[in-house]
Amino acid sequence: MGKDKKKDGKKAEKPAPPAATESSFETISSKISCQQTLTASQAEETQASPLISQEESKEAKESSIQEPVQYYEEPILTQLIVESYEGEKVHGLYEGEGVAYFQGGNVYRGMFSEGLMHGRGTYTWADGVKYEGNFVKNVQMYHGSYMWPDGSLYEGEVKNGVRHGFGMYKCGTHPVSYIGQWFEGKRHGKGTIYYNSEGTSWYEGDWVNNIKDGWGIRCYKSGNMYEGQWEKNVRQGEGRMRWLTTNQEYTGQWVNGIQHGYGTHTWFLKRIPGSQYPLRNEYLGDFINGDRHGHGKFFYASGALYDGEWVWNKKHGMTEYAVLRHITELRKIYSFYSSLGYDHSLDNTFLMTKLQFWRFLKDCRFHHCKVTLADMDRILNADKTPSEDVHSPYETLLLRTFLTYLIYLAFYLYHKEYQDKSPCLFKCFSKMMTKNIIPNACHTKGILFCEPQQTIYAISYIDKCWEIYKAYCRPNAILPHEPTMKMRHFLWMLNDLNLLNTDLTPPKIVVILARDNPLVHDGDDIILEHEMQITSQGNSTLPGPRPILCLHVGFLDPFQPPFHRGWDLRMEMDNGNSTFFVTEKLERAKSEQKEKFNLWMNRMYIFFENKFFAAYKHAQEVKEKIEENRIRDIELSALMKIKEEEEEAR
Repeated sequence: MGKDKKKDGKKAEKPAPPAATESSFETISSKISCQQTLTASQAEETQASPLISQEESKEAKESSIQEPVQYYEEPILTQLIVESYEGEKVHGLYEGEGVAYFQGGNVYRGMFSEGLMHGRGTYTWADGVKYEGNFVKNVQMYHGSYMWPDGSLYEGEVKNGVRHGFGMYKCGTHPVSYIGQWFEGKRHGKGTIYYNSEGTSWYEGDWVNNIKDGWGIRCYKSGNMYEGQWEKNVRQGEGRMRWLTTNQEYTGQWVNGIQHGYGTHTWFLKRIPGSQYPLRNEYLGDFINGDRHGHGKFFYASGALYDGEWVWNKKHGMTEYAVLRHITELRKIYSFYSSLGYDHSLDNTFLMTKLQFWRFLKDCRFHHCKVTLADMDRILNADKTPSEDVHSPYETLLLRTFLTYLIYLAFYLYHKEYQDKSPCLFKCFSKMMTKNIIPNACHTKGILFCEPQQTIYAISYIDKCWEIYKAYCRPNAILPHEPTMKMRHFLWMLNDLNLLNTDLTPPKIVVILARDNPLVHDGDDIILEHEMQITSQGNSTLPGPRPILCLHVGFLDPFQPPFHRGWDLRMEMDNGNSTFFVTEKLERAKSEQKEKFNLWMNRMYIFFENKFFAAYKHAQEVKEKIEENRIRDIELSALMKIKEEEEEAR
């Protein structure tokens, strides 16, 4: 066949073949879909928030996010005219390989058959969009690729000018790409979409008309992952969400992207290396809009269990009634202990510290229930990170935290007694109030909080004492293996610091420790394996100096204050003494009280600064010197060895 000699640009040529129907749609969708899809992904990840706190926090809410619907706008190419043609013709029809230039700037390069685009070819629109692939009678079919001026690309199967079958689409302006099945130009079937170039944020699963619908896995940039059912681009139905960033997991029902219905939420706690037992808190029950609401069970890592009603993440029911019944007394108790050691407050409000909370527990004889203060710290702060803070005296407690701690302790102490009786937690809390708190609260024992002035002065040494306490602590044998000090280690510390003498002997220290801790004596045996707080089992702000300062420098008995507050003037007045005499006696008593307090402060200063702290400083200097000598000996040994080798080499 020869080339037709007619002029290719003649207007009377037959109309241009209908061109690719995908072009206009692809141009539009490439410009709007990437940005909106990326925005939807970011909003969805914000929605995937865990229950952050141990019990009371809830999942962040967000509105439902839907990916944009892509609209098709197919060009009416039958109205376009071929301006020129380069190639062969047969019987006046385009045949074989050729190039057609259309009116408006569109260009086709490829195979023709009987005047139609048929076979392999490339169609370029005037705006820069390009299709390269197979044509069947003027229609893109089978396999091809679309390319846009902004760098966007589709490569895969095509049917009737639209994406249909398996293909890959990559956005040129945003790091969004999709690989999977298409149906009539939409993501439909199985497919995977990536929301960033690193491939760390993606969805893999079912699609229906460009919408996540069915079963799928969503991995977020943070590493958090959801696996389960979807409907209209949101988590809906059964699914599991894992928050790797906060060590949490939820498995159960979802509605509109949040926990709703029946499910299980687990808080995985830090497990110490080498331990075979995982630590976790777990809630199993009803959820409403992301909150624990309805009936549910809360399994604590300590082994405790709460089984009852919940209202917006709070335990509800008989326990709430029990707390409310005693709320006035509990408020007064909180106010009393939070003000210990303070002269006054501008607004008459105080925040309870851990020291004051320990004093409350000791006064109410919680430690007489075969559980130490250290045990109670672990029960209430098992998930605290780092573990060194489990026994920190600097922690503060709000009223709600104080009440929550009481509920935990009530259940821990008495749940075995009422485990077969309902409501268990209500009975436990009521017994704790009746047996421990009401008869004993606000009757301060010990020497630390007996006088406000004493307390203020003694607490001024707490920072240095906390440093020494931590220096002599040892890792606990049980989880969470936090540093603690046992009574035996306390005696060893005194011996290491050369503070033991004929006045301060181990038996005397044991007697003092046993006065406030009934667990020290077991019949005729003395048990020194009990742990001590920085308060020396709650009776001092120090890790032991309380008995030292009472015995080593000849102070008064540690359980008797150095002066008495109860000076009673009524006896003098009843005897008919004059007002002048009463005033004189009062002034004399104040003077004696001040003198005793000054003497007490001087002795405190002598002990702490000149003896205890100085001994610790000397011990640290000795350790440093020993380490320096050890390093020097190693260096000298290495030099001697080198010298010997050199001599042998000669």
